[in-house]
Amino acid sequence: MIHLRNYNSDDWDAIAAIHDRARLDEQRLLQHAINRCGKTLSTHVLSGNDVALNLHLSEGFKIIKTKTRKLNGNESF
Repeated sequence: MIHLRNYNSDDWDAIAAIHDRARLDEQRLLQHAINRCGKTLSTHVLSGNDVALNLHLSEGFKIIKTKTRKLNGNESF
């Protein structure tokens, strides 16, 4: 059984620690995809998502162009 409770600001450190450990898995998955996809890959990163941008840059992606547009379904971004 799962017990859900309201978020408490004291929860943040535990959430950040879990997320930081998960990033290692994200990086391994990205490296696996890069190794299997060949020479040409592309990706999209939302403006302001520096963590995702830095992850992709660290794996050899380069910024070719940037676009400004609305994110369909989530225009608040």
